[in-house]
Amino acid sequence: MSRPPRRKSSRAQAFSLVELLLVLALMAAVAALAWPTVRRQFDNYRLKTAADMVRTEWCLARIEAMRSGCVCTFRNSREGNRFFTQHATDSVASSSPARSSASSSASPSAPSSASSPAPASPPPLGASPPAQPAGAVADGAPPPAAAAGTELQPGEKLLPEGVDFKLLETASDPAAADAEIAAGAQEPAPSDWSDPIFFYPDGTTSDAQLTLKNGQGRAIELNLRGLTGTVDVGDILTVEE
Repeated sequence: MSRPPRRKSSRAQAFSLVELLLVLALMAAVAALAWPTVRRQFDNYRLKTAADMVRTEWCLARIEAMRSGCVCTFRNSREGNRFFTQHATDSVASSSPARSSASSSASPSAPSSASSPAPASPPPLGASPPAQPAGAVADGAPPPAAAAGTELQPGEKLLPEGVDFKLLETASDPAAADAEIAAGAQEPAPSDWSDPIFFYPDGTTSDAQLTLKNGQGRAIELNLRGLTGTVDVGDILTVEE
């Protein structure tokens, strides 16, 4: 005689409250141990993104200088994450000193047969410069410094959050004085903006070394080669404050 099948219990299987609390505590402990490593990866990613932004900005400035025939300048805030690129309206320093001296020695001093428009006569001494619209910034001159938390000035850009400019070193450039005149930056730059990096129409640039840092003591270095205009991005290193 066969036995009747047993009825399954209608009680649903579930975890107890103690089991859930134990699992949550274990997950929190694992997350706390893994968070420093995850955060370091995010910080390194921001540094690399910032370096790519600056490298792209330099490449675009060099291309613009070659396309327009004008000197382009790059400046960054000394202690902050702001930067901008502007080009001059005149090509007084349209080439580097080496290219300029080579071209001047190769071409004899003879009157040109092609007719060229006469240069515009400078304004008389003591005359006031033409008025500019409110908020206008001279080409090549740094925009007015903006206080923390204010809106960006025209032409300014920002690095990713948490990444700042640490140091910009530029080699001595004999053509920089002419480029400053061409860029309309005869007045000294404000102390919160760096010295300019120049991009010439012949493809050469200033020799520069720029360091970016974050708040966790890590930095990345960019090197701009003046003769070729190439940019080398280094590895992320730990620096001492």
